[in-house]
Amino acid sequence: MMKPTLSEDRITWENDLGSEIGKVMFIANELRRERTGFHGKLGIFYQGQLLAHDTFNIGRNEERRRLCKAAYEHLSPLVRESYILGQLNHDLDMFCLQTPDIWEGRFEPEFLDGSAMPPIEWALKDYILASGGTILFAPPGAGKSWTALLMAVSIATGCTGEDREDPLWDGVSQRTVLYVNLERSRSSLERRSTMAHRVLGFRKESVSPVSYINARGSSIMEVRKSIKTFVDSHAPCTVFIDSLSRMGTGSLVDDEDANRGADILNSLADSWVALGHTPKNDKASTAVFGSQMWTAAEDIGVKLTSQELNGALGVCLTVIKANDTAKPKPLYLSFTFQNDVLQTVIKASETDFPELAQGKPVPQAILLRDWMRQAGSATTTQAARATGMKVQNVSDAFLHSGLYLVHSKAGREVYYKLTASAFSTKKEPS
Repeated sequence: MMKPTLSEDRITWENDLGSEIGKVMFIANELRRERTGFHGKLGIFYQGQLLAHDTFNIGRNEERRRLCKAAYEHLSPLVRESYILGQLNHDLDMFCLQTPDIWEGRFEPEFLDGSAMPPIEWALKDYILASGGTILFAPPGAGKSWTALLMAVSIATGCTGEDREDPLWDGVSQRTVLYVNLERSRSSLERRSTMAHRVLGFRKESVSPVSYINARGSSIMEVRKSIKTFVDSHAPCTVFIDSLSRMGTGSLVDDEDANRGADILNSLADSWVALGHTPKNDKASTAVFGSQMWTAAEDIGVKLTSQELNGALGVCLTVIKANDTAKPKPLYLSFTFQNDVLQTVIKASETDFPELAQGKPVPQAILLRDWMRQAGSATTTQAARATGMKVQNVSDAFLHSGLYLVHSKAGREVYYKLTASAFSTKKEPS
């Protein structure tokens, strides 16, 4: 009986027909068991040259016969005299009969050292393991792509931002980073990458230390080969996937499709980060949109929430799930932009963004009052811009709530301030 050989991602069998005839070889890869049977891509080669290939359920006799016939037509008359079609059919039958057992039996039980306590290794402390998967999820437009890009550049440079007054991260292990961009144009990502380098204080190289695959409109299924090839030659490597919705394995809410997608992520790299979304209009969700199998597959789940206040974008990172590590306290970051250019990213505190700290929207009346306590006085336009409220709503509060009075005037500008009683009272405004 033939003895196929197993390598990392394929099974191969070679039949030497003698020096005068040559060698016929079968190769099977992209192997997987599905509901309808065991599937794979099969190729038939002669003297290293491809004769025919196809992807199908290898347990189906008619599919195997069709592949053999297509391959046999490319053999020379001399080879056919010594290697008839019936023998080719039989050899492929035997190969396909053994392939599922060989593939699914490739893992062997082993003993683990009961006295060993390997340390937890981080790519970026608290959020990205050196050997594990992270799902970072948030509502659309909340700032998760910016945050992921800052993480990617930090890991690729080994930079925590220690040359800044307040480093963003507690610890970073420098390693190769591959960022798979399936959402944005190349020019958009290039622009963002440059801004990320600048705010992190990294200007040592003119070329980004992060490697990118720009495949907007494609799926992970379409670029998985490119990812795997890169990772295999650049280990250790952390892969960022933007985003989970581009897996290409089917529905995000179907359990089997989600399991298949998670298997693909785990097969691509030991360390990966996938960006996902919360369910529509559900900012309070503690899980990424889709099947619960996504949550089951992640080693670390990070929920990102954001709030615009005082001209800054506040971001809160909360670790919802951590398989083998302690959950850190929520991390607050403050992003500032000017003319669509990222200017600064600094650590913030829960008092800077009360809506994030409470985990729910703060009533506008309270938001305005708390901001005015810090500002002292402000015009209607200034207060609206800082709090993100509508100008009309701020004007109504200043004029009709009884909590504010005119502080001063400068030309046509009127500055308001809190009344003494409103400034000191702990009662919440209605």
